[in-house]
Amino acid sequence: MVRGCRETAFNFFTNREIVEWLNRESKLLLTLQKFINVKNMAPKIKKQIVLRVMYVLIAIIVIASVIAYFVLVKDREWAAFFVACCGGLLVVNLIIIIIFVQKNFK
Repeated sequence: MVRGCRETAFNFFTNREIVEWLNRESKLLLTLQKFINVKNMAPKIKKQIVLRVMYVLIAIIVIASVIAYFVLVKDREWAAFFVACCGGLLVVNLIIIIIFVQKNFK
């Protein structure tokens, strides 16, 4: 195969070379996966621990939002309202995450 001056990453290798490389890499990955046993490496996290962390995060965000609101309301009412809304949005997102975790966590 004659390669011209305008080689790019896409036409540098032939299709046969790319397929051979992918076959070598996939065999290597399968061998490593069997050797290491990747499935057992992930720590088993209990559902209660995840939910407890989420509840603590919600409590911290609510407390911080309320404190920030009362600190900022004297000087800048719009900034206080903005910070409170951002905290409320984070809490709503965490509640949605908790709902999905309760339904789908095994």
